[in-house]
Amino acid sequence: MKRQFGFGISVYPNVNDDQDMLRVSEYIKAAAKLEYGEVFSSLHLPELVYTQSLNEIQCLGVLVREYGMDFALDISGEMLENILQNRSLSSIMKNIPISHLRLDYGYSLNQIKEAVDKFGIKGFMLNASVLSEWEIKLMVTQLKAYDKSIHFKACHNFYPRPETGLSLDFMIKRSLQYKPYGIPVTACVNSTTNPRMPLKMGLPTVEEHRNKGIEAATMSLLATEAVDAILIGDSFASENELLAVSQRCLGKPVPLHIELETNICDLERKIIFGGVHHSRPDVAACSIRSQTSRQMASIGIYVPKGNIKQRSRYSVTIDNEEYLRYSGELHIITKELPADERVNVVGHIKPKDYYKIDFASPGMDFYFIT
Repeated sequence: MKRQFGFGISVYPNVNDDQDMLRVSEYIKAAAKLEYGEVFSSLHLPELVYTQSLNEIQCLGVLVREYGMDFALDISGEMLENILQNRSLSSIMKNIPISHLRLDYGYSLNQIKEAVDKFGIKGFMLNASVLSEWEIKLMVTQLKAYDKSIHFKACHNFYPRPETGLSLDFMIKRSLQYKPYGIPVTACVNSTTNPRMPLKMGLPTVEEHRNKGIEAATMSLLATEAVDAILIGDSFASENELLAVSQRCLGKPVPLHIELETNICDLERKIIFGGVHHSRPDVAACSIRSQTSRQMASIGIYVPKGNIKQRSRYSVTIDNEEYLRYSGELHIITKELPADERVNVVGHIKPKDYYKIDFASPGMDFYFIT
């Protein structure tokens, strides 16, 4: 069975901006149609007035729940303490439909226990970027002992300032700490079409993703097998960006632009464009193998020997009649290989889609377009 991943969007209250509730509502509605399951917001915004921001967050939380999505709220220990100690603020907080409260920094276990008792919050999102293994164990053990119904997620930070994001290796190392506890981990990708103010440099978790497209960043994170969900850190990603994240997280077939060789035969075209290809789950060292390509060729008809040449990386090949029962099998080459009399080179993946090959997952479905 193909693995699917969680994915969410972010919306932030800002009393000085013109992002009215209509725009927010339309954005959440568009995301819900694409099966986004979570909306993330933050109270860790020093420029906001507590009461006004909490009221906005309450309206946002109600709206999110109307669309059947989870609502995650980021908060610092200082702000949580201020709310806990203020009866009026606590009353507002109690009425916000929070699925998970993300604990950013500066909080104590006693504060969390009090939030459970006062606000009825049972879901907590740990900061995956900063907690050590022993801190995770302590947090999970003590809170589970306090209330068995408490459940956890982990979410990495995003980094507005360039050059401050995590390295991919460090992100993976931190994320793997949660696997023994069965805690799913979320990492953030940024919108390049509508980056958040004031720096407008994107909100990624991993620094190398900052200037990549959102689809490439998403595929890179999912390929690590250390991440269970993707969060778009910036508000108001474009329709294409929303669609790209949704399709990759749901495991939809990946479109690959191909430039064909000029002398391929009709049978080769049928194999290339005959439908969706399913790559084998046992990943070959030198290629992505289509498990379904031989089924696209007519039974008993062998592919004639054709374009024999060096197989460069990102070449698309089809085994010819000299490969006997393998005739008709399609490969996307991932390592430079010499020419083989048994293998026809039929085309090449276009450069704009190289990343889709680099981050291909075992069993990935894909199809070709020209």
